[in-house]
Amino acid sequence: LAIGVDSRRRVGRFDLGMRNLTNGLADAFRVVFTSIDWEHDEVETLGQVQSIGTAFDNRTYVVRAEVDQRPRGALSGTFGVWAKHRNYTAEGEEVLAAPTEQVAFAAFGYEKLDFGRYRVQLGGRIERNAYTVSERQGVEAPFGLQPSLARDRAFTGLSASAGVQADMGANETLVANVTRSYRAPALEELYNFGPHVGHLLFEIGNPHLDRESILG
Repeated sequence: LAIGVDSRRRVGRFDLGMRNLTNGLADAFRVVFTSIDWEHDEVETLGQVQSIGTAFDNRTYVVRAEVDQRPRGALSGTFGVWAKHRNYTAEGEEVLAAPTEQVAFAAFGYEKLDFGRYRVQLGGRIERNAYTVSERQGVEAPFGLQPSLARDRAFTGLSASAGVQADMGANETLVANVTRSYRAPALEELYNFGPHVGHLLFEIGNPHLDRESILG
């Protein structure tokens, strides 16, 4: 038995923006829309016969809009929103995860205070990820392993950062930063269960995972 991979990836991107605006709030704005349609077939060949063992379909749409605020004295910055919709399905012998829909949304801001030799930078982002999962198909697992019951999950978290930069001379700069980062579990980390022949792995997700946070 030989296993090959037949994959197709179609990507589209649309950018729209304006700069040198004349209103009192914004100096420029940008909107970026990205579409990714990815299909992946694991083709099994036995003798002269070819068949598709597992077919994956993964469609993702992302939009990001941000505004550069008009500088006011020492203060400048950027704020905006971001959204993502992902639709994942798989059919065949090695269905790693049940059909899952992911909807995510975030709002963010970045501000800078410039006092010549000294600069202060502040940033923040609040994000929500929601997963809606369908019923899992049967999986033949070795050693008596059984997948956990897949369930819908939702995560909300805040990331923030603060930094100070000081010019000490013509060639020296002192920088100090503190960050707190948040990350929601990915679809694969929550729901995958089964052999992934293309990677020679047996993947086991955990639908009870909590969000991650890192202080640096």
